[in-house]
Amino acid sequence: MTIFDRYLLRRFVKIFAICFISLSGLYVIVHLFTNLEKIVDLSRSGDSAFEEFMGFYGPRILDFFNQTAALIALISAVFAFTILQRSNEITAIEAAGASKYRIIKPILVTSIVIVGVVALSREFVIPGMRDALIVDLQDLTGDSKKPIQQFKDYTTGLGIKGGYVQIRDREIVSPIFNYFADQESPLNIVAEKATFEPPNDLHPGGYMVYRVSVPKNLSKRNTRMHDDQPVVFFPGQHEWLKSNQCFVAMNVPPHLLVSGPDASRYAPIQELIATNRHPSVHFSNRQRVEVHSRIVQPLMDLTLICLGLPIVIARRSQNLFVAAGICMAIVIGMLLTTLTFQGLGATRIITPPALAAWMPVIIFTPLAFAMQKLLKK
Repeated sequence: MTIFDRYLLRRFVKIFAICFISLSGLYVIVHLFTNLEKIVDLSRSGDSAFEEFMGFYGPRILDFFNQTAALIALISAVFAFTILQRSNEITAIEAAGASKYRIIKPILVTSIVIVGVVALSREFVIPGMRDALIVDLQDLTGDSKKPIQQFKDYTTGLGIKGGYVQIRDREIVSPIFNYFADQESPLNIVAEKATFEPPNDLHPGGYMVYRVSVPKNLSKRNTRMHDDQPVVFFPGQHEWLKSNQCFVAMNVPPHLLVSGPDASRYAPIQELIATNRHPSVHFSNRQRVEVHSRIVQPLMDLTLICLGLPIVIARRSQNLFVAAGICMAIVIGMLLTTLTFQGLGATRIITPPALAAWMPVIIFTPLAFAMQKLLKK
């Protein structure tokens, strides 16, 4: 690495840091001012309010970095090159025989590293912060609950049609389980709470249901079977259950029951694929498109950088605002194209779902590759 490479790289990293700190700070300030009442309630909650406050915004700033890193890298690279061009430093380097590609090579390499770090963070760091990311400030100031969507497990004939996931305690509050496979003898179970338990020697994976109010006389009920497999355990035949408890063998973790896209948005790709293959979970076409979109996201980030840099640099514009405008136009164009294809894939206009997710790559990656010729002139 030459002296000029280190000089250019320092300038790039400095601009990148300034842009990220400014944008993330703006994000936090806007969020704070739109939630002032909740912030006041949090400040009155006790001595640990500051820790909860940092625990709330820390994961969100990291997620914000993951979402904007490619865009910030492109803007930083363009700004660094444009500033050097305005001071005629680029002209001097080119006069020595160096091509534009050689000049910005350290920036390209650093951008690739940033995209790789973001991809690893998205799969290995963010999932560990999922519980913190799906809550809002109201969850920190009170006993907020996430509603459960109506769910049916056709492998066991069991379903759940009510209840909430308690954010802090990670349990289902006021669940209403039902056995819908036998229309002649349906079963509804209303309880105070339920906790998910993995399979062991006593039972398969499912929910331990506490303080059951419906049905009555649990000890006199027989185990409910489905396809010769026990699916509802009652205390009369199982000593490990108390008189007001039962066990429902619905092996579906609570996060799959929570309504809204956040539960899957912050999940690792391995979990999304496993969910897609889960026999008890209905995976929509939109969710399949999201899985493939997660796979192609690093390629799209690299394509954005490799497409934007040559277009801006080849113009030789010394106006920072013009350069920023071109970058934003490229970003908006790629974003609209991606969203359009994702929508077409979700509505099954384009099939299979993988094609809808990969079409932006098929369109823009060859174009970005062709644009590299502008840097070698």
